[in-house]
Amino acid sequence: MDLPPTIIVVEDDQGLNNLIQKILRKNGFQTQGVFNGTDAVKQVTGSENAILLLDYELRDMTGKEVIEALEEKKCVVPFIIVTGQGNEQIAVEMMKMGAVDYLVKGEGFIDILPHVIGKTVNELAYKIKILESEKELHESEERFRRMTGAITDYTYSVSVEDGKVLETTHSEACIAVTGYSSREFANDQYLWIEMVYEEDRDIVRSQAEQVLAGQFPPSIEHRIVRNDGAIRWVESTVVPNINSTGCLISYDGMIRDITERKRLEEALLEIEEREQRRIGQDLHDDLGQLLTGIAFKSQVLQRKLEKKQILTIDNVAEITELVNQAKDQARRLSRGLLSLETEEESLMYALKDLTLNTEKIYEISCSFTCDSIVPIYSKPAVTHLYRISQEAVNNAVKHGRPSHIAISLSRVDDKVELTIKDDGTGNPKILNGSSGMGLQIMHYRSNMIGAQLDVRSDTDSGTEIKCSFSDKAKAGL
Repeated sequence: MDLPPTIIVVEDDQGLNNLIQKILRKNGFQTQGVFNGTDAVKQVTGSENAILLLDYELRDMTGKEVIEALEEKKCVVPFIIVTGQGNEQIAVEMMKMGAVDYLVKGEGFIDILPHVIGKTVNELAYKIKILESEKELHESEERFRRMTGAITDYTYSVSVEDGKVLETTHSEACIAVTGYSSREFANDQYLWIEMVYEEDRDIVRSQAEQVLAGQFPPSIEHRIVRNDGAIRWVESTVVPNINSTGCLISYDGMIRDITERKRLEEALLEIEEREQRRIGQDLHDDLGQLLTGIAFKSQVLQRKLEKKQILTIDNVAEITELVNQAKDQARRLSRGLLSLETEEESLMYALKDLTLNTEKIYEISCSFTCDSIVPIYSKPAVTHLYRISQEAVNNAVKHGRPSHIAISLSRVDDKVELTIKDDGTGNPKILNGSSGMGLQIMHYRSNMIGAQLDVRSDTDSGTEIKCSFSDKAKAGL
């Protein structure tokens, strides 16, 4: 099991340094305290598994100088920069140098610190897993390349006269790729095309026709059906042999099994597509909600101005706060750090916050009901259930004009049920039998965790979205 990283706290205020360490240790983190930049460089240089919590203003050097000193020593360490006051220029500069986050000392700083550190630790663990997976993919591809170079490449030779095939001979290695022996190829003159996957036969015939016409066709990739029925991908290369008079007298071919390479390409493409979907969903779910709230508050402010009503500083302050939240979300999304806590009970707290934010942003009554503690043992389910709730609330506000939204979460044995119900006028898309992006994402998320999603909407009773699934991760089932 990998050891957890040590949080090296670089803060020249000894009292604050000790307090930070105390809070972090209370939350399960290993810490070490350093009180100046010089000692920080020495400490980090000798540590292989550390995260630097770096105060920007130190007595002997700045945080930037600390990182530059580490770079000179070719020491790369994840770090979070801390300043005594907000400074966007410093934040941008340190982010460019590789900072994973930026914190400002102030009210609530100590309280949010464990949360920020926890997110950083989780994100770094995720990146390490990705790097390990990519390394395994590359190693697997290299192993396969060496194997096929020694075993599964096979050659064949075709003698030609007047543009017609006289004889074809296959090397003994053909059986490793095709499952057919060289004798079987010799006994069946059509086996070479019959073993090709039916949908790919045209490109194989085209390659053969080009070489018989004296051309130098490019290599092609196609599928074959082995003697045992397995479908394999191969790369076919042909080299014509032209005599001194310019006539084709023979050509040589090489067949290489590229099935594993194709699988690796598809796996990498799937990872990329999945990451694109995740970013798109996070943009829609998180930043989209904040922008919707900003638009809503702005419309309220516009109506007050039109009616020449008295405005208060709070009216503008609420919009400013939402804009700042949107900026923060965009910054976090750009670094891929947006995620929920992975503790078993974190969904309950996240849903409670969702109801509070809904009431504050949209001025709509919103409640959360949870009769008892509901742990969720499947970590992916925590995120997906929260996003489903968030999308359901957004749809209710946008389309249903409700006066109240109720969210409930319950668990009986391994059965978890999440319900979001509003008393609005119904969702037009659901009523018309269509499915917008939000509904599609909710169905996608429920499928990702093997859940059943039931969506009902009525003009009289509003919309109800119920998601239920079996959460057996704790029992290892």
